Amino acid sequence: MKPWLVLLFFLAAVLPLSAQSDDEIFIFVPQVKGAGASEVDNNYLTSMMQSIVQAGEFSESHHRRGADFILAAKISAAQEAAGAYNFHLALKHARTGKILSESSTRYTSLNDTANLVPPLISSLLSSDLSEWKTDDDWRNYWLYLGVNLSWSPRIYHGARTSSHIANFGGGFSAEFHFSESLSFETGINIASDWVVFSPAAGDEYMDPMMEIPLAFRYVFKPFGKNLMLGPYAGFHANIPLYRLTIPPPFAWLAGFRFGARAGPGIFFWDLRFSMDIGKSGLSQKPDPFAQSYQRYNINLGIGYKIGLMSGRKTLRQNLGMPWFQKTSAEEPEDN
Repeated sequence: MKPWLVLLFFLAAVLPLSAQSDDEIFIFVPQVKGAGASEVDNNYLTSMMQSIVQAGEFSESHHRRGADFILAAKISAAQEAAGAYNFHLALKHARTGKILSESSTRYTSLNDTANLVPPLISSLLSSDLSEWKTDDDWRNYWLYLGVNLSWSPRIYHGARTSSHIANFGGGFSAEFHFSESLSFETGINIASDWVVFSPAAGDEYMDPMMEIPLAFRYVFKPFGKNLMLGPYAGFHANIPLYRLTIPPPFAWLAGFRFGARAGPGIFFWDLRFSMDIGKSGLSQKPDPFAQSYQRYNINLGIGYKIGLMSGRKTLRQNLGMPWFQKTSAEEPEDN
């Protein structure tokens, strides 16, 4: 099957599953910081803020990663009034941390907050937040599935040095982004080894090699840019498909990937270098490792990947699992 057909089938299968960006604005409400009369203050006010956001025109994000904005609050004792507490609210941009607006009020009883806090939040959220919203959904998925094609020249150094320059391959990849800036990648890549053992006729061996990478990547997302890039390092397993060669089980690898937004997914360029952890032999020889050799691999690839499992939701929400049971806050007693 031609490589472009593989890419076409991949896009046809995955594109309908890929969540699309929309105009919803997501707000994350973290636990209220500081100290009031007791821990009840923090829990009650946090629950109240979340309820107000849910009841409004915005969507509540249950984690910082999936938010456009953060509505943060802090309680502090009022120095000039015994038994009174300051309640400070700040609306921040989730990507930059910039404070867009802030306001404060003072309360002596939690019952007072039912009248004081809702107008305060409504005032902070009354401005047009859409102008601050960044279309970052495309680079904030939990999972990316991709296909790639590569030019993969190989160098073999032993008693003599040979190379396989006109070598091409391809494969599939899966990236799990377990934080804002770190991801784990695995997949399957196939390219051929072609070892010329000696100038003698027929003393050369072609063996398709399946490689299974296990790599960690630092993900850099320049703010306001349609880019996602970063270096990575790890290992890959070596599995010779014809078993004509005997490579070491693992090779170390290091590389850099540059991705740019293209339609609903990401088009990427990849530069990778790898070297076996140990030397290879030839199974057809009486003594396979009598004249062993070291493999050096360079990989220049292009590919396309699609994001699945929206970063707006937790993993359990994406998988259809209830991630918590929310209970309503109890009415506070007078302090």
